Amino acid sequence: MLNERPHVAPALAPSATNYKTLLVHVEASLESDARLQVAVDFAYGLSAKVVGLGGSVPMQMNGIVGIDWQIVVDAQQADISAAKDHFQRIAGVLGEAAVWAEGLGSPDEMMADYAAGADLIIASAIRGPHDSTVDPGTMAIAAGIPVMTVPKGCQGLRRKRIAVGWKNTREARRALTDALPLMCEAESVILVAIQAEDGSPINGLAAALGRLRRHGVVVESRTVREGTDDPVGCLITCAEDAVSDLIVSGAYGHNRLQEWCFGGVTAGLIERSTLPVLFSH
Repeated sequence: MLNERPHVAPALAPSATNYKTLLVHVEASLESDARLQVAVDFAYGLSAKVVGLGGSVPMQMNGIVGIDWQIVVDAQQADISAAKDHFQRIAGVLGEAAVWAEGLGSPDEMMADYAAGADLIIASAIRGPHDSTVDPGTMAIAAGIPVMTVPKGCQGLRRKRIAVGWKNTREARRALTDALPLMCEAESVILVAIQAEDGSPINGLAAALGRLRRHGVVVESRTVREGTDDPVGCLITCAEDAVSDLIVSGAYGHNRLQEWCFGGVTAGLIERSTLPVLFSH
């Protein structure tokens, strides 16, 4: 009798349904409502859960006399209660898939802790007053999961066309993996890369294109000549020219302090992109 080879089911392509849990910091503000609405729209129809985290930074008033600390705590709790009302109003359409969590502490630290149970963080691109809004740069480094920034005025998350900033670094390769579920469902994807002035092949570009195509991604590359003094602007322009809905990028390939001192792609995209950006570190 011939030994029969066991049947192996074909592997399923990643899809957006791989994102099962989205994590959002919630406040009682219009900016918070906007990012929460993006998360709810993204989760709707994907059987995904949205976790809304209400957190308030404890006031540091050590050494100040005459403070009624109960009044302070009550005010912080009132802020969290107001945030919960906003969450229930916007995310209530998800039913049991809308989950509320809260606590007193640094929102950045709380979000990093809650990232253990999430697949993706949705954050505002611009940090709010009093350091109350989660810092997307901090989250990109600390959370260990991808972070999607929502620019001011964003009305929703479309994902038919995606632009990827490519450089053969650990962070960019991580971004390809994290964004693969979205790219598999997109109509078109472009990898934007900087090419040396001598026209030599771009490190890893052909391999990255081949990898995505083996997953069924419809992808092509766009190149920008080396020497540009504004790589962020070039990436944004290429994305806009391709009518992209989303930009994908590695985050903080250099030390974050270096980026803060000398400027960098991550900080530039957070500040300047008019499109949502998915960051991976």
